[in-house]
Amino acid sequence: MPVHLYGHPADIDPLLEQSARYPGLALIEDAAEALGASYKTRRIGVRGMAGCLSFNGNKIITTGGGGMVVTNDDAVARRLRSLTTQARAAGGEWIHDEVGFNYRLTNLQAALGVAQLEQLDRFIESKRATARAYAEGLGRLPGVEPCREQPWAVSNFWMFSILLDPAHWGPARAVIDKAAKAGIQCRPLFYPLHRQPPFRDQCQAYRVEVADFLHARGMSLPCSVGITPDQRTRVIEFFAQLK
Repeated sequence: MPVHLYGHPADIDPLLEQSARYPGLALIEDAAEALGASYKTRRIGVRGMAGCLSFNGNKIITTGGGGMVVTNDDAVARRLRSLTTQARAAGGEWIHDEVGFNYRLTNLQAALGVAQLEQLDRFIESKRATARAYAEGLGRLPGVEPCREQPWAVSNFWMFSILLDPAHWGPARAVIDKAAKAGIQCRPLFYPLHRQPPFRDQCQAYRVEVADFLHARGMSLPCSVGITPDQRTRVIEFFAQLK
Protein backbone atom coordinates (compact mmCIF):
# COMPACT_ATOMS: atom_id res chain seq x y z
CA MET A 1 0.00 0.00 0.00
CA PRO A 2 2.23 2.85 -1.23
CA VAL A 3 1.25 6.33 -0.06
CA HIS A 4 1.41 9.31 -2.42
CA LEU A 5 2.50 11.44 0.50
CA TYR A 6 1.79 15.18 0.65
CA GLY A 7 0.55 15.04 -2.95
CA HIS A 8 3.76 13.70 -4.52
CA PRO A 9 3.42 10.35 -6.33
CA ALA A 10 5.30 7.38 -4.96
CA ASP A 11 7.53 5.43 -7.35
CA ILE A 12 5.18 2.48 -7.76
CA ASP A 13 6.55 0.66 -10.82
CA PRO A 14 9.08 -1.33 -8.72
CA LEU A 15 6.27 -2.24 -6.32
CA LEU A 16 4.05 -3.35 -9.17
CA GLU A 17 6.87 -5.59 -10.38
CA GLN A 18 7.08 -7.16 -6.94
CA SER A 19 3.33 -7.66 -6.62
CA ALA A 20 3.29 -9.36 -10.03
CA ARG A 21 5.79 -11.93 -8.74
CA TYR A 22 3.50 -13.14 -5.96
CA PRO A 23 -0.04 -14.33 -6.80
CA GLY A 24 -2.60 -12.82 -4.50
CA LEU A 25 -0.45 -9.83 -3.55
CA ALA A 26 -2.42 -6.73 -4.54
CA LEU A 27 -1.14 -3.17 -4.78
CA ILE A 28 -3.53 -0.53 -3.46
CA GLU A 29 -2.60 3.12 -3.90
CA ASP A 30 -3.22 5.42 -0.95
CA ALA A 31 -3.91 8.53 -3.01
CA ALA A 32 -5.82 10.37 -0.27
CA GLU A 33 -3.61 13.45 -0.57
CA ALA A 34 -2.73 13.33 -4.26
CA LEU A 35 -5.87 13.82 -6.36
CA GLY A 36 -4.82 15.27 -9.71
CA ALA A 37 -1.15 14.26 -9.41
CA SER A 38 0.46 12.13 -12.12
CA TYR A 39 2.98 9.30 -12.21
CA LYS A 40 4.79 8.85 -15.52
CA THR A 41 2.08 10.80 -17.40
CA ARG A 42 -0.81 8.82 -15.86
CA ARG A 43 -3.02 10.01 -13.03
CA ILE A 44 -2.34 8.41 -9.68
CA GLY A 45 -4.69 5.76 -8.34
CA VAL A 46 -5.10 3.72 -11.53
CA ARG A 47 -1.98 1.54 -11.65
CA GLY A 48 -2.71 -0.90 -8.84
CA MET A 49 -5.76 -3.00 -8.08
CA ALA A 50 -7.42 0.05 -6.54
CA GLY A 51 -6.75 3.63 -5.58
CA CYS A 52 -8.21 5.37 -2.52
CA LEU A 53 -9.04 9.10 -2.53
CA SER A 54 -10.08 11.35 0.34
CA PHE A 55 -12.54 14.24 0.23
CA ASN A 56 -11.97 15.23 3.85
CA GLY A 57 -12.20 18.91 4.69
CA ASN A 58 -8.43 19.43 4.53
CA LYS A 59 -7.92 17.87 1.09
CA ILE A 60 -7.52 19.67 -2.22
CA ILE A 61 -11.23 19.20 -2.96
CA THR A 62 -13.77 18.33 -0.31
CA THR A 63 -17.26 17.00 0.19
CA GLY A 64 -16.97 17.70 3.91
CA GLY A 65 -15.94 14.08 4.53
CA GLY A 66 -15.76 10.68 2.91
CA GLY A 67 -13.84 9.63 -0.16
CA MET A 68 -13.77 7.36 -3.18
CA VAL A 69 -12.20 4.12 -4.34
CA VAL A 70 -11.33 3.70 -8.03
CA THR A 71 -10.52 0.43 -9.75
CA ASN A 72 -10.33 -1.15 -13.21
CA ASP A 73 -11.39 -4.53 -11.82
CA ASP A 74 -15.13 -5.13 -12.30
CA ALA A 75 -15.27 -7.75 -9.53
CA VAL A 76 -13.58 -5.43 -7.06
CA ALA A 77 -15.93 -2.62 -8.04
CA ARG A 78 -18.98 -4.81 -7.42
CA ARG A 79 -17.65 -5.88 -4.03
CA LEU A 80 -16.92 -2.29 -3.04
CA ARG A 81 -20.40 -1.13 -4.04
CA SER A 82 -21.89 -3.97 -2.03
CA LEU A 83 -19.85 -3.20 1.08
CA THR A 84 -20.76 0.49 0.96
CA THR A 85 -24.47 -0.33 0.87
CA GLN A 86 -24.39 -2.65 3.89
CA ALA A 87 -23.90 -5.69 1.60
CA ARG A 88 -27.66 -5.79 1.11
CA ALA A 89 -28.82 -8.26 -1.52
CA ALA A 90 -31.28 -7.29 -4.21
CA GLY A 91 -34.95 -7.92 -3.48
CA GLY A 92 -37.64 -6.75 -1.16
CA GLU A 93 -36.32 -8.42 1.99
CA TRP A 94 -33.35 -6.98 3.88
CA ILE A 95 -30.93 -9.86 3.46
CA HIS A 96 -27.22 -9.09 3.83
CA ASP A 97 -24.65 -11.30 2.15
CA GLU A 98 -21.93 -10.27 4.62
CA VAL A 99 -21.20 -7.55 7.14
CA GLY A 100 -21.29 -4.28 5.21
CA PHE A 101 -21.21 -0.59 6.00
CA ASN A 102 -23.21 2.55 5.32
CA TYR A 103 -20.33 4.29 3.56
CA ARG A 104 -22.17 6.18 0.84
CA LEU A 105 -21.83 9.89 0.30
CA THR A 106 -25.09 11.75 0.69
CA ASN A 107 -26.54 13.36 -2.42
CA LEU A 108 -25.65 16.78 -1.03
CA GLN A 109 -22.03 15.73 -0.46
CA ALA A 110 -21.82 14.24 -3.94
CA ALA A 111 -23.18 17.45 -5.50
CA LEU A 112 -20.62 19.48 -3.57
CA GLY A 113 -17.89 17.11 -4.77
CA VAL A 114 -18.89 17.52 -8.41
CA ALA A 115 -18.78 21.31 -8.06
CA GLN A 116 -15.38 21.06 -6.36
CA LEU A 117 -14.06 18.74 -9.06
CA GLU A 118 -14.82 21.40 -11.65
CA GLN A 119 -12.33 23.63 -9.79
CA LEU A 120 -9.60 21.00 -9.43
CA ASP A 121 -7.27 22.29 -12.17
CA ARG A 122 -7.40 25.81 -10.73
CA PHE A 123 -6.79 24.50 -7.22
CA ILE A 124 -3.76 22.50 -8.37
CA GLU A 125 -2.29 25.49 -10.22
CA SER A 126 -2.63 27.56 -7.04
CA LYS A 127 -0.82 24.85 -5.07
CA ARG A 128 1.91 24.59 -7.68
CA ALA A 129 2.35 28.39 -7.78
CA THR A 130 2.87 28.33 -4.03
CA ALA A 131 5.43 25.53 -4.41
CA ARG A 132 7.33 27.50 -7.06
CA ALA A 133 7.38 30.63 -4.90
CA TYR A 134 8.62 28.77 -1.82
CA ALA A 135 11.20 26.73 -3.74
CA GLU A 136 12.64 29.87 -5.30
CA GLY A 137 12.48 32.04 -2.21
CA LEU A 138 13.67 29.52 0.37
CA GLY A 139 16.00 27.44 -1.79
CA ARG A 140 18.58 30.24 -1.63
CA LEU A 141 18.77 30.15 2.17
CA PRO A 142 21.53 28.08 3.82
CA GLY A 143 20.41 24.84 5.38
CA VAL A 144 16.97 24.77 3.70
CA GLU A 145 16.05 21.90 1.39
CA PRO A 146 12.64 22.45 -0.27
CA CYS A 147 10.70 19.43 -1.48
CA ARG A 148 11.01 18.98 -5.21
CA GLU A 149 9.32 16.88 -7.85
CA GLN A 150 10.94 13.76 -9.17
CA PRO A 151 11.39 13.81 -12.97
CA TRP A 152 8.72 11.12 -13.38
CA ALA A 153 6.13 12.90 -11.24
CA VAL A 154 3.71 15.81 -11.31
CA SER A 155 2.73 16.65 -7.74
CA ASN A 156 -0.41 18.48 -6.69
CA PHE A 157 1.65 19.89 -3.75
CA TRP A 158 -1.17 19.29 -1.29
CA MET A 159 1.46 20.25 1.25
CA PHE A 160 4.74 22.05 0.65
CA SER A 161 7.44 20.87 3.02
CA ILE A 162 11.06 21.72 3.71
CA LEU A 163 13.94 20.11 5.58
CA LEU A 164 16.01 22.31 7.88
CA ASP A 165 19.65 21.62 8.73
CA PRO A 166 19.81 21.71 12.57
CA ALA A 167 23.30 23.25 12.36
CA HIS A 168 21.75 26.38 10.83
CA TRP A 169 18.24 26.39 12.28
CA GLY A 170 18.15 24.23 15.37
CA PRO A 171 15.24 21.80 15.85
CA ALA A 172 12.41 22.13 13.34
CA ARG A 173 9.89 22.14 16.19
CA ALA A 174 11.49 25.31 17.61
CA VAL A 175 11.17 27.03 14.21
CA ILE A 176 7.50 26.03 14.06
CA ASP A 177 6.96 27.61 17.48
CA LYS A 178 8.70 30.83 16.39
CA ALA A 179 6.55 30.95 13.27
CA ALA A 180 3.41 30.58 15.39
CA LYS A 181 4.46 33.57 17.53
CA ALA A 182 4.85 35.53 14.30
CA GLY A 183 1.31 34.59 13.26
CA ILE A 184 2.40 32.00 10.67
CA GLN A 185 0.95 28.53 11.11
CA CYS A 186 3.35 25.77 10.08
CA ARG A 187 3.11 22.13 11.02
CA PRO A 188 5.53 19.27 11.66
CA LEU A 189 5.72 16.33 9.32
CA PHE A 190 3.54 13.39 10.26
CA TYR A 191 4.66 11.74 13.48
CA PRO A 192 6.51 8.50 12.60
CA LEU A 193 4.27 5.45 12.80
CA HIS A 194 6.87 3.40 14.69
CA ARG A 195 6.78 5.99 17.49
CA GLN A 196 3.00 6.09 17.84
CA PRO A 197 1.95 4.62 21.21
CA PRO A 198 -0.13 1.75 19.76
CA PHE A 199 2.81 0.47 17.66
CA ARG A 200 5.86 1.49 19.68
CA ASP A 201 6.42 -1.88 21.32
CA GLN A 202 6.00 -3.88 18.11
CA CYS A 203 8.45 -1.67 16.20
CA GLN A 204 11.40 -1.78 18.59
CA ALA A 205 13.21 -4.36 16.46
CA TYR A 206 13.07 -2.21 13.31
CA ARG A 207 15.51 0.48 12.27
CA VAL A 208 13.71 3.41 10.69
CA GLU A 209 16.30 6.17 10.69
CA VAL A 210 14.87 7.82 7.56
CA ALA A 211 11.49 8.49 9.20
CA ASP A 212 13.17 9.89 12.32
CA PHE A 213 15.54 12.00 10.21
CA LEU A 214 12.70 13.55 8.23
CA HIS A 215 10.50 14.19 11.26
CA ALA A 216 13.30 15.89 13.19
CA ARG A 217 14.12 18.25 10.32
CA GLY A 218 10.88 18.62 8.38
CA MET A 219 8.02 21.06 8.45
CA SER A 220 5.15 22.02 6.16
CA LEU A 221 4.40 25.63 5.26
CA PRO A 222 1.12 27.51 4.73
CA CYS A 223 -0.18 26.47 1.31
CA SER A 224 -3.96 26.65 1.19
CA VAL A 225 -5.63 27.12 -2.19
CA GLY A 226 -6.60 30.64 -1.14
CA ILE A 227 -3.14 31.82 -0.06
CA THR A 228 -2.14 35.15 -1.60
CA PRO A 229 1.23 36.19 -3.09
CA ASP A 230 1.70 38.62 -0.19
CA GLN A 231 1.16 35.84 2.32
CA ARG A 232 3.70 33.64 0.56
CA THR A 233 6.18 36.53 0.63
CA ARG A 234 5.58 36.98 4.35
CA VAL A 235 6.45 33.33 4.99
CA ILE A 236 9.64 33.64 2.93
CA GLU A 237 10.63 36.86 4.71
CA PHE A 238 10.09 35.20 8.08
CA PHE A 239 12.70 32.56 7.25
CA ALA A 240 15.07 35.10 5.69
CA GLN A 241 15.00 37.22 8.85
CA LEU A 242 15.19 34.20 11.18
CA LYS A 243 18.41 32.84 9.71
